[in-house]
Amino acid sequence: MKLINEYPTFIVPPLPEKHTLLAQLDRYSRDFILCRMVLLNSYINRIVNHPIISYHSSVHLFLTAKPMEFSFHRKKSTSIIEKVTGPLQQLATGYKSRNHEPEFKKIEEYVNVLTYKLSNLVRIGDRIYKERKDYCEELQQLKPVLLNWAKIESYLHSPLHCIATMIETCSTSLHINLIQQFHSNFSQPIKEYELYIDAVKEALNRRDALQLDYELSVEEMGKKKIERNNLTENSSIISSRFNLWKSATDRLSRENKLDRLNLTIPDLNKTVELKHDNLEIGNEELRADIGRWKFEEKNDLKHVLYNLAEQHIQYYKECLEAWEKVLPFP
Repeated sequence: MKLINEYPTFIVPPLPEKHTLLAQLDRYSRDFILCRMVLLNSYINRIVNHPIISYHSSVHLFLTAKPMEFSFHRKKSTSIIEKVTGPLQQLATGYKSRNHEPEFKKIEEYVNVLTYKLSNLVRIGDRIYKERKDYCEELQQLKPVLLNWAKIESYLHSPLHCIATMIETCSTSLHINLIQQFHSNFSQPIKEYELYIDAVKEALNRRDALQLDYELSVEEMGKKKIERNNLTENSSIISSRFNLWKSATDRLSRENKLDRLNLTIPDLNKTVELKHDNLEIGNEELRADIGRWKFEEKNDLKHVLYNLAEQHIQYYKECLEAWEKVLPFP
């Protein structure tokens, strides 16, 4: 939250989820702990490799503070203001800007499509994972059947025993390469990357909030100028007609309004300029961050898919070797 408040138009990487439905069942297992370590390492690398966020005092505290010191600062930072900031930002981003930047609109469409594709990839992967588990269990049940058959048909003992060994090798390879490592090497990294994409969406929403704030200020200043022009025109008309039907009180009230507007409009103009500068700075910061994120996205997703391909190659290689030992049998 501190980093988001400090850098609203930066893509602040999110912490990986602590629990999933699977992890809650066995969150102290070795596989879960190793997967958690890998995801946390990825998160730390994204933070420390950022050219600006990495220099923030909170990052230094997170990396170097002792457990007691870190716990103290964490409790101290959860103030009422920070708790209210998040909902207020979400409320502000609920209103869309009238003049949405085409550049950021394309990026928003891109991340939405990417989220849809990754969610489909995870859903299909989970379905294949379930089918593979069922298939592996069937293979494991087939070996004792073949061994019992070999005991009954003595003249088929050797080929049946070889086939049973081959099936055991294939089922073991399937379990090690494609089932045991599925969540740690594919499912969890993809889901964690979906959270990273959500951080990109939140940064885009915060940028939209800056633009909306700027547009509302421009609109407010335009209304004030129109009001001042109307009062000035009415005053000139009245003075030319010698104010035959207006009282002195009305003239005084109009003059007071003009005085207030003459004081308010310059302040509004400064506010508009300041918000415009903030918007332009935010646009440049977000452009730079999106460029870095796209580079990371290509490498991260490529790494996950390459690992998946390597596991499949290893599985099929071991199965082929097991079959080659059986097929030459006379």
